[in-house]
Amino acid sequence: MANSFSLTRKTDLDNGPVSLRQVDEEICVHFKIVPHPKDYYHAWFDTIGFELATGRSFADIIRRCHEDMEADPERYKYYKRKLDIAEYLDKHFIPARWSWEIRTIKEPTEDKFSTALEQLDQLLSDPARMEFFEKKLNDGDDVFIERVAELSLLLDRVFEKHPGLRERYAESFRERFGKLTKSD
Repeated sequence: MANSFSLTRKTDLDNGPVSLRQVDEEICVHFKIVPHPKDYYHAWFDTIGFELATGRSFADIIRRCHEDMEADPERYKYYKRKLDIAEYLDKHFIPARWSWEIRTIKEPTEDKFSTALEQLDQLLSDPARMEFFEKKLNDGDDVFIERVAELSLLLDRVFEKHPGLRERYAESFRERFGKLTKSD
């Protein structure tokens, strides 16, 4: 199961989640740090982001930072900065966690694939989601693009193991993904 998270600005809930790259830039401005083009400041995405994706709240993360600072004085500065970032995020953003999984493990592969295809159909037929996806692609949101690449690799592996599925669903996928990647 792939777990992920998003952050929505508390002062602008109607606009939905903010690009995590944009959030990183705001964190860097707040801490007067020059943003790195490929890495997140203080690895917050890999630490705080991971904790949010696994269901922890900002309150849990902040509490654990305090505990870690006390338990590991040698790494105090690290946990203090992590704490500062978590408090900044908590002050400005509302986290949401989401995941995508197929819960049909005992079903034949073709049934699992049909379930995934139905979920993908639902996702790609929602105009608001398609607009969101297009915006993410146009914004060059690295995390979103990585997730699309992961999905592509997953589908490649399924098709590699089950060539019959590739033939059966090839045209269907061309249509669905064509809508997402087509430029007007």
